[in-house]
Amino acid sequence: MVKLMVILAIVTAFCVDAAMKSVCSYNKRLEQKKTTLQNSEVSNLGAMTVRYDKVLDCKNMDKPFVYKKQMQTIMMMSKKIYDELVDQSIIEIREAPSLDELLEKKD
Repeated sequence: MVKLMVILAIVTAFCVDAAMKSVCSYNKRLEQKKTTLQNSEVSNLGAMTVRYDKVLDCKNMDKPFVYKKQMQTIMMMSKKIYDELVDQSIIEIREAPSLDELLEKKD
């Protein structure tokens, strides 16, 4: 089960990384189009406003996958998935045995 969760975490990490880079790239293209419209000679096209979600921070998105924010997002998503699996009774929660109990069984 641990191997499955590690694999799921790795896949989720790369999905989050790819999605964030894609959104940031799209936002950058919107900014370029906004600048192009503002600099054009045709002024009757109207005004363009670009709004971003405050949670998404697109600074340094061209760096390799080592972002603290992405790791926090992955941990949050993993916890939600785990809680959902527990709620649907797919995973059952058991209390771990104490060290004394393990030593008694070994003798």
